[in-house]
Amino acid sequence: MKSRCISRKTIRGILIKIPGTGFFSHVVELDGGMTEYRYSFSTAHGHRHYVAEYEKGQSSLLPDWVKRLHPAHILWLCAAAIEKGEAIPEISPVAWRVYRETLSQPMSASVTVE
Repeated sequence: MKSRCISRKTIRGILIKIPGTGFFSHVVELDGGMTEYRYSFSTAHGHRHYVAEYEKGQSSLLPDWVKRLHPAHILWLCAAAIEKGEAIPEISPVAWRVYRETLSQPMSASVTVE
């Protein structure tokens, strides 16, 4: 039986957070181009922990769209899903264009949710 999914509002709230930076990097293809995410050691450690806990609790892997996100956003999505006892939806409820705009914001910027 598939569990209930976390809400679109919760996901949008997570994806508009500015993820930070650091010495670690991860490159993914996003909108037909390559994007390099920079993140800290603590984000890397938390990311591994929460992904493993989420996958163990859901008995399934993360959806493909989630794997293309910044590691901090993956960590926060997994933590929210675990806390609520809900799954992450298989299809992204947020357009990649909106996500890329969030990533292009300076660290001190604030982003509003529609």
